[in-house]
Order: sequence, then structure tokens, then C-alpha cells
Amino acid sequence: MAPLNENWLSRVAPLPHIVNCALSSGAWVEPLRVIYDHELVLVSEGEFLIEIEGERFRLGPNSYVIVPPGRLHQSRLLTSAGGVRRWVHFDWDWLAPHPEAPVMTFAPAQPRVECMRWAPTWVPRQVLSGPIQRTTRVFDLYERLRDRWREGGLHRQLLCRALLLELLVELLDPDRPGVAATGDDPVAERVRRRLEELADRPLGNAPSIRAVLKGFGFSYGHLCRVFKQRHGITPLGYVNALRIERAKGLLVDTTQSVSEVAGRLGFDNLAYFSRLFRKRTGQTPTAFRAASRAGG
Repeated sequence: MAPLNENWLSRVAPLPHIVNCALSSGAWVEPLRVIYDHELVLVSEGEFLIEIEGERFRLGPNSYVIVPPGRLHQSRLLTSAGGVRRWVHFDWDWLAPHPEAPVMTFAPAQPRVECMRWAPTWVPRQVLSGPIQRTTRVFDLYERLRDRWREGGLHRQLLCRALLLELLVELLDPDRPGVAATGDDPVAERVRRRLEELADRPLGNAPSIRAVLKGFGFSYGHLCRVFKQRHGITPLGYVNALRIERAKGLLVDTTQSVSEVAGRLGFDNLAYFSRLFRKRTGQTPTAFRAASRAGG
């Protein structure tokens, strides 16, 4: 990416219009089109090719491009294993809404030039694209932006402007800090909190771990790898560990039978519960209860 004027980012006050993500698979191709605002595209997995009026941008994992309005472009997936894209349609600064403005026009239809939401003159003319330096930070900002955007309401959407500004500065500021070598991974921590909520629900009424993590915008395999790298355990192992800890408390503090404890935690298979308990503690539930009471 060409060097940017160090002052132009201080003038940005972005206004988001659409925030979304998708898992693409197979021979996915987006038809040739023109958009009316700017589109920030973030790629976390897979490889995509975006051709903007003859200029080709190959986006691998952890890369981005900002597609300007009024330029014919087409996107396609290059990897057979699929890929994950996140996108935000936005203006660099506040512009009055156009009541008849479409989101996009597909070729060969002619775009409505009078509806274009052009960038201010102080925004660089070139297509902005490059690698994402601080990937955890950037994707966490995007997830927070998307979550807040989905909540709706004018107040929430106003707050989204601040998150989008932070995201753009993180991507485009040539003086941004380097990648942090240590510290918490926000994505892994968000997964951990969601798993703890899941563990509080009885198994019979709880969705699967895969379903719970679907809304994060990453593939299930990627989230499992990130979580295990951070916490040293798989998401399933973590949920089971939480449930076994609760079982230990019930065995010590109540007179409920082992079968009742298993049922209270949602285990409908007593043999499976006992095997899992023994694997985690080295004792059967009955032996654990007896040892705890003998020691107390």
C-alpha cells in the first residue's frame, strides 16, 4: 500500500450502512457490479480474488481491501475449502441520505451516478488494501461492531461509528503499534464466555457448541484452534470440565443420588456421565462422594 498522508485519518468520521459476514464455499462468484458507498472487506480464512476495473487484489487470510463506489468490480473464491469474508458498507464522513439510492447495480445495467456517495477529496484516491497486522485486535473490533449493529436503534448505531473509526485506524494508520507478543486473545475470551453460558444450561435444552459459535463469523475449526491455543483445551473439553465441577459440588453438598445429579446437569446417559466424571477426576462419582465426606 502506498504511504498515506499522516493527517488524513484525523478527519475521518465514518458512517456505517451495512455490517455482515458470510462463509463462502465451492465455486462462489459475486457478479460484476458497482456499489454506491465504500465497502471494507476483511478476509480471515480462504483466498479471494477481487478485480476492480482491471486491478487485481488477491486476498489471503488476514487481509483487507476497501472497494470504492462507482467502480466495476467482481469477487470470487479461489480456495476449494471455502473462505470467510466480513464486510462493512460505509461513508468516510457523514452524508445526507439519498431516499432512492440503491446498494448496488449489477452489470450490464447502468449505475445511477447521481446517487454515488463519493469519498471526500482528502481520502487517498488509490484502492486501499493490504495485510492485517494485528489480526486479533481487528477481528475483535469487527465482531463488536457487528454485535452492536445488530442490536439496532439510533443510539447503538451512533456508537457503531466510533467502533468503525477504531477499526479503520487500526488498518490504515502507518504508525499503528506492532503485533502484541503477549496478552489475552479477545476472540478466545469471547468464546470462553459463551461456553460458560452454555454450560449453565441443561444438556437437553442446550444447543450444540457448533451452533453456539456459529455467530462468531469464523469457521468452527478455526475457533477450536484459537481456543485450544489460548486455553490448552478444546471447547467441548472446557464445557465438560465446567459441568463436572458442578457435579462435584452437587455430590458433596446435596443428598441427591448420582443419577439425580447427572439428570440435573442434563446427562441422560448415566454410564456416559460416570465415565466422563472418572476421566476428569480419577474417581467414580460414588467414590468421590464417599472420599469427600470421609475427609470432611
